[in-house]
Amino acid sequence: RCDRPDEDTSNIRDLSDWMASLDPNTNLSDITLPGTHNSAAYDLTTKFNENDPQYNYIQEATLGIDLPNKLIAPFACRFALTQSLSISEQLRAGIRYFDLRVDYDDETSSFRTFHLLFGL
Repeated sequence: RCDRPDEDTSNIRDLSDWMASLDPNTNLSDITLPGTHNSAAYDLTTKFNENDPQYNYIQEATLGIDLPNKLIAPFACRFALTQSLSISEQLRAGIRYFDLRVDYDDETSSFRTFHLLFGL
């Protein structure tokens, strides 16, 4: 699991109902929806998603030696963790557009989110 700094989310302003204040006749094309990049990358494992095209670059850079999960994954955590808020906390903060990257994990036979590293 990637080390994630503890964040104090108690002071997040509740903007979950901001859309209620919009004129009901407002066109969707006239609204800028707040969104987040790699929205589910707030809690990640240190296991690489080998289906991610970026994984091939890592393999090439390490000359095919099995280093990624042993040495590179903990380093990659610093770059792959893009959010400090969970999806529900982001919704409470008013986010309405989510960039979700989903892949099938053969080991667990389930779909999982990822940002190079698998989500929990």
